[in-house]
Amino acid sequence: MRTELQSEKIEMIKTKIQYWVDLINKNSETQWVWALRGDNITPKKSFRPSRYHGDDNRSDTAVGGVSCVSIPTHKDIDINTLILLINDVRGYGDNVFLLHGEFRNTGEDKNEIILGKHKIADKLSKEELDVLFPEPEKYSFKDFVIANGRDWNDYDFSKRDTPEWKPLVDAYSKKYYSDGTPVDHILSPLLIVGEVN
Repeated sequence: MRTELQSEKIEMIKTKIQYWVDLINKNSETQWVWALRGDNITPKKSFRPSRYHGDDNRSDTAVGGVSCVSIPTHKDIDINTLILLINDVRGYGDNVFLLHGEFRNTGEDKNEIILGKHKIADKLSKEELDVLFPEPEKYSFKDFVIANGRDWNDYDFSKRDTPEWKPLVDAYSKKYYSDGTPVDHILSPLLIVGEVN
C-alpha cells in the first residue's frame, strides 16, 4: 500500500511526464525531433558526441552526434507510450533526459537516432525513476509452498513433475515468474491499465 508521500511523489512525476507529452505534441511540426537519452552524467547545456562501444574496429570512435532513442511524433504521443519508452531508455543510465535536436542519422539499435545540435528540455532523476518504476515484491516458490500448507523440506527439484507436486508448481508458474516477480506486476504506478499496447 502506498504512503501519502509516495502518492504525492507519483502525482508530481505524472504532472512532469504529462508536461513532456504536451511539449512534444505541441512542437512536433518543427525541423528538430524529440528523443530520450539515458545517462549517468548531467551536462550543463548539451551532451558530447557519443562513441561506438563494442568489439569491432570502430570501437571507441565517434558516431557523429549524440546517440538517443527516438520518440515517434507521426501522431500525438500519450503518457503510457512515453512511460514505456522511458522504461526502455533507463537501462542506459541513472537519469533519463528529454532532448530536442537536429536529426543527423539513424543508429544501429532499434529506435536509435543520432542528434547533432540539440538541447536538454528536461530530466527525470534516478530518484524519480525509482518511484516511477518500483521494484516488485517477490514471492519465492519456497514461501508459496509453505503458504499452501506443505513442508518445504519434502520438496526437491526432481519431484517437480510428480503428481504430488506438479499442481503446486503449475499454480505458482501461473502467478509468478521464476525469479518470484508477479506475472501481473504493473510496470509503473502511472500506467493506465488497459490502454497499454
